[in-house]
Amino acid sequence: MDEALERLPSRTMGRAVFYCNAKTMSMLKKQLRKAAAYTLTMEEITANRKVLSFDGVPIKRLDAILNTESPVTFS
Repeated sequence: MDEALERLPSRTMGRAVFYCNAKTMSMLKKQLRKAAAYTLTMEEITANRKVLSFDGVPIKRLDAILNTESPVTFS
C-alpha cells in the first residue's frame, strides 16, 4: 500500500481509495489491533461513521473483488 501511494503523481488529483474484499478487510482490521500497525487507523467521517484508512486513504470493501484474481504488480 505504501508503494501504491508513492506511485501516485499527486494525492490532490481526485480521491485516493483502496478497495478490498471481505477477507482482506478482516485481515486489515486484525492488523489494526496490533501496536505495530501505526499507518492503519479508524477515522471518523460524517454522521459518526468510522472508516478504516491507511495513511489517511480510506479502505472500502467491495465484494466483487475475488481472492483468486491475479495481484496487481509494479514494474
